[in-house]
Amino acid sequence: MRRSDRRRAYDELLGVIRGVRRRWRTRVLLRGLAVSAGVAVVATLVAGALLGSLEPAPAVVAGVRVATAGVVLLAVALFLARPLFRRVPDETVALYLEEHEPSLEAAVLSALEARDDDDAAGAAPFSDALLLR
Repeated sequence: MRRSDRRRAYDELLGVIRGVRRRWRTRVLLRGLAVSAGVAVVATLVAGALLGSLEPAPAVVAGVRVATAGVVLLAVALFLARPLFRRVPDETVALYLEEHEPSLEAAVLSALEARDDDDAAGAAPFSDALLLR
């Protein structure tokens, strides 16, 4: 296999990994939005019930609003922002891909490990058999 063909096959492998990572991040985004929206609804209902049972003094209303906003912002930070800004290595994406597609039989992870081994040894960073698979 020529070096240009190996490079093209390796770029294709990285393209597949990027696509899986993009779909994974979309799933994380949707899950984070759903959890954050659920927390916002529950916090609003609790705030309404709390205000209904207490005397609606301006200080109490302001305190409940601040607490509700704090809970919603905390939920957004924990369930949306933190997972989205986390760096996901290629190996983790390969494991995720192989867990959800057992027919790959560890081929993607093996190709990535072969790349790392070849990079460390200073050899060509491609395995013909793995890249073709």
